[in-house]
Amino acid sequence: MDQFLHSLCGAAEATGRHILLFTAPTGVDGMPVYDDLHARRLVDGFVLSQTETHDPRHGWLREQKIPFVSFGRVWKETTQPGPFVDVDGAVGCASAVRHLHETGRRRIGFLSWPKTSGLAEDRLSGWQGACEELGLPTEGLAIRCAEDTIDEGARATAELLDSGQSVDGIVAISDILALGVLRELGTRGLTAGVDVGVTGFDDSPLASVVSPGLSSIRQPMDQIAAELIDILTSGQPTSEVPDESTQQLRSSTERLLQPELVIRGSSAPG
Repeated sequence: MDQFLHSLCGAAEATGRHILLFTAPTGVDGMPVYDDLHARRLVDGFVLSQTETHDPRHGWLREQKIPFVSFGRVWKETTQPGPFVDVDGAVGCASAVRHLHETGRRRIGFLSWPKTSGLAEDRLSGWQGACEELGLPTEGLAIRCAEDTIDEGARATAELLDSGQSVDGIVAISDILALGVLRELGTRGLTAGVDVGVTGFDDSPLASVVSPGLSSIRQPMDQIAAELIDILTSGQPTSEVPDESTQQLRSSTERLLQPELVIRGSSAPG
């Protein structure tokens, strides 16, 4: 989130506006905080982040006719409750699978989060779809991690390596889990990029300083921030619109951006 907030502040300041950072309880209990900030004219609108399945904030803000835009989709909704900018995680994870396949990997595992995370299911679908497209096995190769921690990444890696399936590639849903992969491989005397190809997601600052460097899916943070501010300041309504205008409005307020795979030594040693 530090990269995101830095980019968001820069994008807002470029338009003569500023970002007020605040916290609020999750769920409907946090709505009074949003209401108070807007009622006292401390803010003109909201950029939401860390969206959750059936996130209540979007619908509440729309009903109150308070301007907002979301970094991330609201999962398990038939239609999105408001404007958003998101990164196509499924495409990102699929590109990681294809890259590992090109380097000769044929049994590629996936480290995910719990099923309650819509973001996790999106990225998982990218891994699964690419494996099926390339004729690679998936059965028993996806491991759920209870938390996004290095320890959980190491534990899940041990589970994969001890499964007897000769895993030679691992796509992790985050850089944090991928760091756990690197740690477990090192403990076993295995070399990332040689014995097992490894990729992460987010291209966090640590990805370029660990050894070997971690291949990772980079989210275009500057573009994300610019798109969010553009939607929020363009005067697009966030309330319901007539049926004939719905498609045109969505095309301008629902923006799904493409990530980029940054290749380093953990998957393709030089």
